[in-house]
Amino acid sequence: MEEARKVENQPSEEIIENVVKMSQETLEEALSRHRKEIAQLQNKKTAMKKVAAKGSKAKQKAKKK
Repeated sequence: MEEARKVENQPSEEIIENVVKMSQETLEEALSRHRKEIAQLQNKKTAMKKVAAKGSKAKQKAKKK
């Protein structure tokens, strides 16, 4: 409710500027979060490939014996 009072007291130009600033910050935060998620997914993918490769080699060795 306090925010609504603040909005009513501000001129429309200030409100627009505040909204633009907030949207820019959220865009930057979202891009940063996406970069981190991509890096995590790449690391997970690499780790899964390593585990799969190790499992395949172990199975091949077991078959040879």
